[in-house]
Amino acid sequence: MKQNKQSICLAAPPLRQCVFLGYLLFLLLPACTAGEDGADNDLSGNRGEAVLLQPRFYAGQPSTRSVVNGLESSDAVTNKDKISSVMLYVTESNGYPFYQGVKDPNNKLKDGLSLFKAKGSGTLSWTGAPAVNLYNLQARVFAFSPSDATFNASTTSDEHTIEVTIPADMTFNGGNSWQCSTVDFLYGSGSSDIGSNTSITASNAEGAFSPTIHLQHALAQVVFKLQSAPGRLVDNNYDYVKKITLNTASNIFVATANSATTTMKLKDGTLGATTGIGELTFTPNPMATAVKCGENGTPAVVGYGLVAPLASKPTDVSFTIVLGKTTDTANERHLVIKAANFQQIQWERGYRYTYNLILSDRNIAVGNITIDKWNKTTGTGTLPPDGF
Repeated sequence: MKQNKQSICLAAPPLRQCVFLGYLLFLLLPACTAGEDGADNDLSGNRGEAVLLQPRFYAGQPSTRSVVNGLESSDAVTNKDKISSVMLYVTESNGYPFYQGVKDPNNKLKDGLSLFKAKGSGTLSWTGAPAVNLYNLQARVFAFSPSDATFNASTTSDEHTIEVTIPADMTFNGGNSWQCSTVDFLYGSGSSDIGSNTSITASNAEGAFSPTIHLQHALAQVVFKLQSAPGRLVDNNYDYVKKITLNTASNIFVATANSATTTMKLKDGTLGATTGIGELTFTPNPMATAVKCGENGTPAVVGYGLVAPLASKPTDVSFTIVLGKTTDTANERHLVIKAANFQQIQWERGYRYTYNLILSDRNIAVGNITIDKWNKTTGTGTLPPDGF
């Protein structure tokens, strides 16, 4: 069987980080005969000619701040907000056991796992190790990032997981858009719909060796923007946001206690057991990167982070924001916000929640709150991250 040089290229839906075409990553799998790469063409005597799974990834430009902002070659990774590798776990069609065409001869990876890395510049090429040999037994494909996450395979069901940590006290670097202490955990789906758990299948049949894999976010993103009230001058010394705390008496927030781990299911991004807590914090680290309140009409992103989805709508959330100098604690202001318009907002995975705040001389008010997809785009052309 000659190498099939065609590949399927799907138009990206309007959306990673165009986030947000950017958070949408396509895994396109053109055909290549195993024999051309030295693999055994007949894996079991009747499975038919093997075809290599050889993905290519695509990502658009970001339209807002986030953690994973696209793809980068593993030859020379210069952008820390990009990923250059994705781990695949390939099983038989019911989700287990592992697919016999995926075995690491060096025994560095568990059977069924294949690490795909990007190489080159411009149009990237992606290579899996070990190679994934597809034959006429249908395979089911699971994908996850970060690719070095601790993986746990099930031998009795499709409940494969990776270990994840979701801190209650988060830090972020205000000088960039990606350095957040919470990891952006991604899982693969056969659909671009936000939060989708559509399974992905493949085989050596014509057209079946090239499924599209969409990397979905298991967490939600929160962004805090702050601008000065009309007529108020920004204080260039004391208007830096040093900490943001979210409080709820109902303990509806979730996190892993004391840096412990929980699990994320590869088939749908569902998180395992977490602890119900009443407080989440977002602190710039280092403090020198704390962001100053923006002028009226030009709000500044003063904090961001990733949070676990909520099981229900909260009813008692409040903000406490600490403002002051970045060099000491003298004359700090602790302002508390309680407003009806940010109650009843239930965080869901894959969505971005932007809280637009207004600073007056003695308090902070809540303006509008926007909820959109991480990959939402408006207008045309390149849309750089906020503040760039």
